[in-house]
Amino acid sequence: MGCATVLCTGSDAPFQSYTSSSSFSLTLQGRMASTTLTALVPYLDSQQAVHGVTEKGRWALILTPSPGRTLNEVYSSVGKALETHANRAAHRWGLGPSSVAENIKTSFGEQEERCAELARLKNEVPPKLERSASKLMKYTLSTESAKTQIQAFKAVVDLATLFPDLRLLFLRSTCMREVLGSKDDISDFWKRPNDDPTEDWTFWCNLAATSLADTSLPEIMDSVPIPQLANCLMDDGGLSVIERLLVAHDCETVSSFPRALCVRYLTGILEMPGFWMNAGAVHGDVAKKLCLKLVQILTDIDLDVMPSDAPLESQAPFDYEGVDSFADIILLGISNWLGRMVNYRLQPWFECFCQAVQLLRSPRSAIFLPKAFLRATDHALEALVPTILRTVELDIAVEARRVVWLRIPVSHGMTIPFEIPSGGTLFRLRKIPSARGQTIQL
Repeated sequence: MGCATVLCTGSDAPFQSYTSSSSFSLTLQGRMASTTLTALVPYLDSQQAVHGVTEKGRWALILTPSPGRTLNEVYSSVGKALETHANRAAHRWGLGPSSVAENIKTSFGEQEERCAELARLKNEVPPKLERSASKLMKYTLSTESAKTQIQAFKAVVDLATLFPDLRLLFLRSTCMREVLGSKDDISDFWKRPNDDPTEDWTFWCNLAATSLADTSLPEIMDSVPIPQLANCLMDDGGLSVIERLLVAHDCETVSSFPRALCVRYLTGILEMPGFWMNAGAVHGDVAKKLCLKLVQILTDIDLDVMPSDAPLESQAPFDYEGVDSFADIILLGISNWLGRMVNYRLQPWFECFCQAVQLLRSPRSAIFLPKAFLRATDHALEALVPTILRTVELDIAVEARRVVWLRIPVSHGMTIPFEIPSGGTLFRLRKIPSARGQTIQL
């Protein structure tokens, strides 16, 4: 027979201890809004714990974590901590997917050097680059931790869209040679056999698999030589690669993986110097299409929605990093144009560019698109595109009489006290928000 010791804690009751030796029926006293029970049942007969579970044992399993379960939690916590330290140490030593991806990026250089290296990759693959690509793909295997896999998936998406010819190099790596080229085959190959994948793992696994799969997007990127990707006038009079990617983006649903990859491919093209070296009429029309596309994307992710007292959290995994880079390169490129133009306000892209800048100055942008937010709130761009203040209505439900200190996000910021009458009521505030990075706080 075992004994049970129960420790009770509550918001309105002092610490209490009860012991029962014959049965597990307890009477708890005290006014407790919430009660937590913890029971530990030591068996006098060790065989009892192995060969059978009695009525008391069943209650013990329900009411408390057993020693084995507690040890499992301890081991899991220690394992996660060790994994974090190991990943940091690996990054310092030049190991891990993020470090390998940075080395690959560095090997391509910047600006004109990147274009030359990409063109050279069509005919010859440097042995060092091939080894780095194989090393990165090994981190996508299920033998790695889920956290390491996610880092590898993100690196694969980034590199395969910035440097399109790396896609085939990744597929030809040693660990991927037996895998077919479809998205489902690749994602199945990366599955973890004994773990339930998280939403984050599933999202990045599928996005990375789509970036390597044989789809129409790589065909668009391979349709012209690398130096001509940024051209807006094609020899055959057809649509440019940028315009074809914009059309492909429109043909997909908001949450589809090819849609996210279209944004990534566009970013890779715009990060090359070719497009921004020409500010003529044709490039101006394409720049307008890019700005309109950016406004559409920012609206789709609700950057035009003012924050309330609800937390600003993402409801589902989304490639915010890709949108952040896309918005940032557009702001950088057009900002350089603005510095060289006199009548920039007459340009066809200026109005939609200003709309995109205003959206990127919203509080939600600071959370989800940090790079673009910093560039949109830069003093130099603020001088060219001043912040527009607008009036909004906020509904705040309260339940009791209290004073609410509400920070109004105007251009300089202020704090105003409001006394709320007793009883449940709806408090409506009409003020002018907007501002650079300030939020509404209760």
